[in-house]
Amino acid sequence: MAKIVALILVAITLVAAQVPAECAPPRSISEVDSKMKKALDGVISSAPPAETKVAGTTAAYEKAADVIIAAAPADEFTVMEEAFNAVESVPAECAIADKSICEVDLKVRKALHGVVSAAPPAKKPETKDATFKQSFVAAASLAQAANAGDDKKVAGITAAYGRAADAVIAAAPADKFTVMEETFTAARPIA
Repeated sequence: MAKIVALILVAITLVAAQVPAECAPPRSISEVDSKMKKALDGVISSAPPAETKVAGTTAAYEKAADVIIAAAPADEFTVMEEAFNAVESVPAECAIADKSICEVDLKVRKALHGVVSAAPPAKKPETKDATFKQSFVAAASLAQAANAGDDKKVAGITAAYGRAADAVIAAAPADKFTVMEETFTAARPIA
């Protein structure tokens, strides 16, 4: 059940992230609000009482909503994007997994989001494709290390991807893509 709930939440997040805002038909706030409430109520009501993943995810979205509500009106849209991107980037299994992996995963996602944000409009599609590939390799490397139970390997991979993400985050916007390509490629574990 936990996997199904997590997959539903991930699917909603991935679909929402793939629909450009300018393509979405205009909707009333009450219609969107009603649909979101119905979806979340269904997920929450179908989860077992001890389901910490659902509780953690819903609590994260509640905190994101609080941050958006507290933002200045002129900043609300930007704050909403940042808050929801932060919630999306926290893996559901962080409640039970190695915290260092979760922290690096969050940092990697932040770095890759920065790469896409810094890309010129004409380069956005290929930049999104490249960052998706890098995030997939990073996530697979971190998951393999965690599943192997090799603490030294986990520490090495998390440190390498942490340094790569830090370099991308610190890079000037025009350099983020190149820095990502270089540092994330270097961080890949040798098979």
